[in-house]
Amino acid sequence: MTNIISSIALLALLASSPTPSASAVLKIPITKLPPSDYTSHLLHTPNSHHPPRLTSPSTPKSLSSVLSAHRHRLLRGVTATLPLEGGNEETIVIRDLSNAQYYGTASIGTPPQPFQVIFDTGSSDLWVPSSSCVTKSSNCGAKTTFDASKSSSFEEAKPPAKTDFIIQYGSGPVSGKYAVESVELALDFKVEGQTFAVVDGTDGLGELYQEAKFDGILGMAFPILSQDPSSPTVLQSLHSQNQIPKSLFAFYLGDNSDGELTLGGYDESRMLDFPSKGEDAINWVDLLSPAYWLTPMDSIKFGESTVASGK
Repeated sequence: MTNIISSIALLALLASSPTPSASAVLKIPITKLPPSDYTSHLLHTPNSHHPPRLTSPSTPKSLSSVLSAHRHRLLRGVTATLPLEGGNEETIVIRDLSNAQYYGTASIGTPPQPFQVIFDTGSSDLWVPSSSCVTKSSNCGAKTTFDASKSSSFEEAKPPAKTDFIIQYGSGPVSGKYAVESVELALDFKVEGQTFAVVDGTDGLGELYQEAKFDGILGMAFPILSQDPSSPTVLQSLHSQNQIPKSLFAFYLGDNSDGELTLGGYDESRMLDFPSKGEDAINWVDLLSPAYWLTPMDSIKFGESTVASGK
């Protein structure tokens, strides 16, 4: 849950300037998963180049019964406007289930094949299941899988580029092959030549992956956490290919309602004090290192009582 809490407060900044200046931002509405679907514990010790852990909930429940109690719908539309020069923005709805986990749509290939992905601030890789995952892994049967034969832009990764993908989670490994493709967020923001992984080994994630609503993961952390740090992340590609004005993103998490991920800027209408304080409404905090979105904490208070202090 640490990652979810930190995401609520986080305006993630990769660029040197806090103020976006180009003409387009991308807003991705996000959906939450219920606590019983909370399969990714995405914050790990930031002292080495290790991937985040994926753990099971402490109190097992029947995931099928929980999921069947919810009706899901995918919405699309502009829910708020970031006033940038040119006025262009896109919104992708990110689905919400009981304030626990957030996921939305990313499309891969030509023509685009849509997937539900977790926008994960604790990792940097993009992976989705391949069509062979259904036969090679026992928990892939209900997933949307990527069919390379139906994409005219698909390329397998070839040496000297890295070809084998493997990431170790707490419950076990996920493995597959690297490839290069077009990746689309919303309907208008596309990056070409994006390295990603098509995986067929997901048994390490167990039954929770089978029942969860996401197909794959789109990492939002720094390149050093990637299993292939030499290849740009999706966020880097969006910026370098002039799809977003800054390598900056911000989360707005709804309370049992759809939230929003903004890429390339931030949504001023989501900030209570922005009309009166302007930029002073934002408290910019330095990260401990360019890896995880990890910030120092001086103290924790409940009312006037200090319950923890880092001083």
